Amino acid sequence: LSRGAPGPVPAPGRLVHLDNLKVVLIAAIIAIHGVLGYTDTGWWSYGDAREVTLSPVSTGVLMAVVGPVSLLLIPLLFLVAGLLTAPAVERKGPGRFARDRLLRLGVPFVVYVAVIQPPVVYAVDHRWGNAYGSYWDEFLGSDGQPDAGPLWFVGALLVFSLVYAGWVAVRPPPATRLSAPIGARPLGVAAAAIVLPTFLVRLAWPLGSESLTDLNL
Repeated sequence: LSRGAPGPVPAPGRLVHLDNLKVVLIAAIIAIHGVLGYTDTGWWSYGDAREVTLSPVSTGVLMAVVGPVSLLLIPLLFLVAGLLTAPAVERKGPGRFARDRLLRLGVPFVVYVAVIQPPVVYAVDHRWGNAYGSYWDEFLGSDGQPDAGPLWFVGALLVFSLVYAGWVAVRPPPATRLSAPIGARPLGVAAAAIVLPTFLVRLAWPLGSESLTDLNL
């Protein structure tokens, strides 16, 4: 572009600040998982195939920097998705919204869990002698459930989306709704309602416990 020429124009209806936020959050998630792949954390799948291992000092420094931030990345993405869900359902209607989510989220989730994840993990585990047994055993995992892998959040988002669409279909919201900004109090109440059950769940199933969604819900 020549100097002074206008940049690309965002598509109508796009919220540029949210798009930029999502790009930054996803880039941070990729970077953090890249770090975890070279540590002794023991719950990131690439750790079994890593070429080198970071020293305890390097691991401690990196985890001290990225650890607290990593706890906020996925929750913030879910918060953004939740804030955009209600307007999308209102615009499309619950039926069309549910169909769109099944196509955009459900199809990639099923393809990854059923087609991509099992052979990748099976090949890595067999390479390092950690496979459970047959391909079917690896597909189900040690707990007898399909492993959602890194796409657990897609399955969770699909569940939340369909539940909300069903709720709206049963109990439509009023035609006129106040669009007041969300204050600190409702966010604080929501945080408290999430933190306590999460803490109790983690006492029984620590981070990395294997289940359909790795208990990240």
